[in-house]
Amino acid sequence: MALANFMLGGGFLNSRLATRLRQQEGISYFAGSQLQVASLDRAGTLYSIAILNPVNVDRLVSGLWDELNKVRTTGFTAAEVARPSRASSSSDSSRGPTTGAGGHPRRTPLRRRTMDYDTKYEAAVNALTADQVNTVIRKYIDPSKISIVARRFKNKPR
Repeated sequence: MALANFMLGGGFLNSRLATRLRQQEGISYFAGSQLQVASLDRAGTLYSIAILNPVNVDRLVSGLWDELNKVRTTGFTAAEVARPSRASSSSDSSRGPTTGAGGHPRRTPLRRRTMDYDTKYEAAVNALTADQVNTVIRKYIDPSKISIVARRFKNKPR
């Protein structure tokens, strides 16, 4: 699911949602997704967020549903799964220049995870095939359990 999320909307400009909603249709300033799965929980959350002009809400929701349905029915291609940028979907980004390796011990004691765990996790993500990713998507993405919330902000005079 981590890799599926990255390809769906985790890559800022290079994901299905960003490409469709921002680059192709020009209806969103930003569109992406995030996966939240706590290590000790049996459930998680996949959500999408977009920044857009409110007049585009209906078009954006339609495009989002379309992309989710495409991912669920036709899946990701082998070329998408093989992209070199997929390493960004793994935990390596948590040791990047902004957080540094020093942040790692603070976030793993309860989980009992080491840097070796991260290395093995990254190798597992990099070994995934399109069939494996698509099987997981079909198992966990259920359109009947998806809610869409559109919040419209109005500028208030200062």
